[in-house]
Amino acid sequence: FLMMVPISYLFTDLALPLKGKIPKDALGISLIKGFQIKNGELFLLSEAISDLLDNLSMSVMMGANLATEIAEGKFCESTIGCKDYEIGRTFRSLFQTEIFRTQIVEGDSITVEIWNGNGNNTKAAIIRMGLMEMIHFVRLFHPDTQISTYLESCGVADTMTTGYGGFAKAYPEKSFEALEAEMLKGQKLQGPLTAKEVAEVIHSRNLENK
Repeated sequence: FLMMVPISYLFTDLALPLKGKIPKDALGISLIKGFQIKNGELFLLSEAISDLLDNLSMSVMMGANLATEIAEGKFCESTIGCKDYEIGRTFRSLFQTEIFRTQIVEGDSITVEIWNGNGNNTKAAIIRMGLMEMIHFVRLFHPDTQISTYLESCGVADTMTTGYGGFAKAYPEKSFEALEAEMLKGQKLQGPLTAKEVAEVIHSRNLENK
Protein backbone atom coordinates (compact mmCIF):
# COMPACT_ATOMS: atom_id res chain seq x y z
CA PHE A 1 0.00 0.00 0.00
CA LEU A 2 1.40 3.36 -1.10
CA MET A 3 0.47 6.42 1.00
CA MET A 4 1.14 9.75 -0.72
CA VAL A 5 -1.65 12.27 -0.04
CA PRO A 6 -1.51 15.62 1.80
CA ILE A 7 -1.50 15.05 5.54
CA SER A 8 -4.84 16.88 5.92
CA TYR A 9 -6.54 14.09 3.92
CA LEU A 10 -4.53 11.15 5.21
CA PHE A 11 -6.69 9.80 8.00
CA THR A 12 -10.23 10.85 7.07
CA ASP A 13 -10.14 10.27 3.31
CA LEU A 14 -7.54 7.53 2.92
CA ALA A 15 -6.60 5.52 6.00
CA LEU A 16 -9.96 5.35 7.80
CA PRO A 17 -11.89 3.84 4.83
CA LEU A 18 -9.18 1.12 4.61
CA LYS A 19 -9.47 0.06 8.25
CA GLY A 20 -10.25 -3.64 8.55
CA LYS A 21 -9.85 -4.24 4.80
CA ILE A 22 -6.09 -4.81 4.49
CA PRO A 23 -4.55 -8.34 4.47
CA LYS A 24 -2.44 -9.14 7.52
CA ASP A 25 0.65 -9.85 5.41
CA ALA A 26 0.41 -6.57 3.46
CA LEU A 27 3.23 -4.01 3.40
CA GLY A 28 2.79 -0.24 3.41
CA ILE A 29 5.11 2.63 2.53
CA SER A 30 4.54 6.33 3.18
CA LEU A 31 5.87 9.20 1.05
CA ILE A 32 4.18 11.78 3.29
CA LYS A 33 6.44 14.27 5.07
CA GLY A 34 5.48 15.56 8.49
CA PHE A 35 4.31 14.17 11.82
CA GLN A 36 1.58 14.49 14.41
CA ILE A 37 1.71 16.37 17.69
CA LYS A 38 -0.47 15.21 20.57
CA ASN A 39 -0.19 16.71 24.05
CA GLY A 40 3.25 18.05 23.24
CA GLU A 41 4.57 14.69 22.08
CA LEU A 42 5.77 13.80 18.58
CA PHE A 43 4.27 10.87 16.69
CA LEU A 44 5.44 9.62 13.29
CA LEU A 45 2.80 9.47 10.57
CA SER A 46 3.91 5.97 9.65
CA GLU A 47 3.28 4.85 13.23
CA ALA A 48 -0.15 6.51 13.25
CA ILE A 49 -1.05 4.82 9.95
CA SER A 50 0.12 1.45 11.28
CA ASP A 51 -1.95 1.83 14.47
CA LEU A 52 -5.06 2.83 12.54
CA LEU A 53 -4.70 0.02 9.99
CA ASP A 54 -4.36 -2.88 12.42
CA ASN A 55 -0.55 -2.83 12.78
CA LEU A 56 0.16 -2.66 9.04
CA SER A 57 3.92 -3.05 8.47
CA MET A 58 5.03 0.45 7.43
CA SER A 59 8.18 1.78 5.79
CA VAL A 60 8.88 5.31 4.53
CA MET A 61 10.54 6.84 1.47
CA MET A 62 11.84 10.42 1.47
CA GLY A 63 14.45 12.23 -0.53
CA ALA A 64 15.75 15.09 -2.62
CA ASN A 65 13.21 14.97 -5.39
CA LEU A 66 10.74 17.47 -6.83
CA ALA A 67 7.64 16.01 -8.46
CA THR A 68 7.99 18.22 -11.54
CA GLU A 69 11.54 17.02 -12.20
CA ILE A 70 10.56 13.38 -11.71
CA ALA A 71 7.77 13.87 -14.27
CA GLU A 72 10.30 15.42 -16.67
CA GLY A 73 12.52 12.34 -16.43
CA LYS A 74 15.40 14.06 -14.62
CA PHE A 75 17.70 12.02 -12.40
CA CYS A 76 16.75 11.93 -8.72
CA GLU A 77 17.20 9.74 -5.67
CA SER A 78 15.40 8.82 -2.47
CA THR A 79 15.92 6.99 0.83
CA ILE A 80 13.85 4.02 1.97
CA GLY A 81 13.61 3.69 5.75
CA CYS A 82 12.45 0.29 7.00
CA LYS A 83 12.67 -2.05 9.97
CA ASP A 84 13.78 -5.01 7.84
CA TYR A 85 16.27 -4.87 4.96
CA GLU A 86 14.37 -7.47 2.92
CA ILE A 87 11.26 -5.30 3.04
CA GLY A 88 13.40 -2.41 1.83
CA ARG A 89 14.62 -4.53 -1.09
CA THR A 90 11.02 -5.30 -2.03
CA PHE A 91 10.16 -1.63 -2.22
CA ARG A 92 13.39 -0.80 -4.03
CA SER A 93 12.50 -3.33 -6.74
CA LEU A 94 9.21 -1.47 -7.24
CA PHE A 95 10.54 2.09 -7.31
CA GLN A 96 14.09 2.03 -8.65
CA THR A 97 14.79 2.82 -12.30
CA GLU A 98 17.80 4.10 -14.23
CA ILE A 99 16.84 7.70 -13.36
CA PHE A 100 15.27 7.14 -9.92
CA ARG A 101 17.78 5.62 -7.52
CA THR A 102 17.04 4.44 -3.99
CA GLN A 103 19.11 3.66 -0.90
CA ILE A 104 17.90 1.49 1.97
CA VAL A 105 18.41 2.49 5.60
CA GLU A 106 17.53 -0.41 7.86
CA GLY A 107 16.26 0.23 11.38
CA ASP A 108 16.28 4.04 11.16
CA SER A 109 13.00 4.99 9.51
CA ILE A 110 12.60 7.63 12.24
CA THR A 111 15.33 9.90 10.84
CA VAL A 112 14.22 9.27 7.26
CA GLU A 113 10.66 10.35 8.08
CA ILE A 114 11.22 13.38 10.34
CA TRP A 115 13.99 14.81 8.24
CA ASN A 116 11.27 16.81 5.49
CA GLY A 117 15.81 37.72 -1.30
CA ASN A 118 19.21 36.56 0.25
CA GLY A 119 22.54 35.93 -1.35
CA ASN A 120 24.03 32.45 -1.70
CA ASN A 121 26.26 32.89 1.36
CA THR A 122 23.26 33.73 3.51
CA LYS A 123 21.23 30.86 2.07
CA ALA A 124 24.08 28.44 2.76
CA ALA A 125 24.33 29.65 6.37
CA ILE A 126 20.58 29.29 6.92
CA ILE A 127 20.57 25.77 5.48
CA ARG A 128 23.58 24.76 7.59
CA MET A 129 21.96 26.07 10.79
CA GLY A 130 18.69 24.42 9.81
CA LEU A 131 20.44 21.08 9.35
CA MET A 132 22.05 21.36 12.78
CA GLU A 133 18.70 22.18 14.39
CA MET A 134 16.97 19.28 12.65
CA ILE A 135 19.64 16.82 13.81
CA HIS A 136 19.33 18.14 17.37
CA PHE A 137 15.53 17.92 17.19
CA VAL A 138 15.51 14.31 15.97
CA ARG A 139 18.10 13.18 18.51
CA LEU A 140 16.13 14.84 21.29
CA PHE A 141 13.35 12.30 20.75
CA HIS A 142 15.38 9.43 19.30
CA PRO A 143 19.01 9.58 20.50
CA ASP A 144 19.86 6.22 18.92
CA THR A 145 19.44 7.46 15.32
CA GLN A 146 22.36 6.84 12.96
CA ILE A 147 24.43 9.89 11.96
CA SER A 148 25.00 8.34 8.53
CA THR A 149 21.28 8.63 7.76
CA TYR A 150 21.55 12.42 7.69
CA LEU A 151 23.94 12.11 4.76
CA GLU A 152 21.43 10.13 2.70
CA SER A 153 19.04 11.66 0.15
CA CYS A 154 16.40 12.15 2.85
CA GLY A 155 18.74 14.40 4.87
CA VAL A 156 21.25 16.89 3.47
CA ALA A 157 20.18 16.50 -0.16
CA ASP A 158 16.47 16.85 0.60
CA THR A 159 17.09 19.99 2.65
CA MET A 160 19.06 21.58 -0.17
CA THR A 161 16.43 20.69 -2.78
CA THR A 162 13.48 22.01 -0.78
CA GLY A 163 15.44 25.10 0.23
CA TYR A 164 16.42 26.12 -3.30
CA GLY A 165 13.48 24.80 -5.29
CA GLY A 166 9.89 23.63 -5.10
CA PHE A 167 7.18 25.35 -3.08
CA ALA A 168 9.57 26.42 -0.31
CA LYS A 169 11.45 28.75 -2.64
CA ALA A 170 8.28 30.77 -3.21
CA TYR A 171 7.31 31.09 0.48
CA PRO A 172 9.04 34.46 1.11
CA GLU A 173 7.79 35.94 -2.16
CA LYS A 174 4.00 35.77 -1.62
CA SER A 175 1.46 35.21 1.13
CA PHE A 176 0.50 31.65 2.06
CA GLU A 177 -3.05 32.30 0.84
CA ALA A 178 -1.81 33.46 -2.58
CA LEU A 179 0.50 30.46 -2.95
CA GLU A 180 -2.26 28.03 -2.00
CA ALA A 181 -4.61 29.58 -4.55
CA GLU A 182 -2.06 29.76 -7.38
CA MET A 183 0.05 26.64 -6.90
CA LEU A 184 -2.17 24.19 -5.01
CA LYS A 185 -5.62 25.18 -6.27
CA GLY A 186 -6.90 25.80 -2.75
CA GLN A 187 -5.08 22.95 -0.95
CA LYS A 188 -3.05 23.81 2.11
CA LEU A 189 0.73 24.18 2.23
CA GLN A 190 2.27 21.55 4.49
CA GLY A 191 5.40 23.48 5.52
CA PRO A 192 3.71 26.11 7.73
CA LEU A 193 1.68 23.39 9.49
CA THR A 194 4.81 21.36 10.21
CA ALA A 195 6.65 24.45 11.48
CA LYS A 196 3.72 25.20 13.81
CA GLU A 197 3.78 21.68 15.21
CA VAL A 198 7.54 21.77 15.76
CA ALA A 199 7.19 25.10 17.58
CA GLU A 200 4.52 23.59 19.85
CA VAL A 201 6.82 20.71 20.81
CA ILE A 202 9.75 23.06 21.46
CA HIS A 203 7.58 25.34 23.60
CA SER A 204 6.01 22.48 25.58
CA ARG A 205 9.50 21.26 26.54
CA ASN A 206 10.95 24.74 27.22
CA LEU A 207 13.61 24.29 24.53
CA GLU A 208 13.43 27.75 22.93
CA ASN A 209 16.97 28.62 24.05
CA LYS A 210 18.59 25.27 23.23
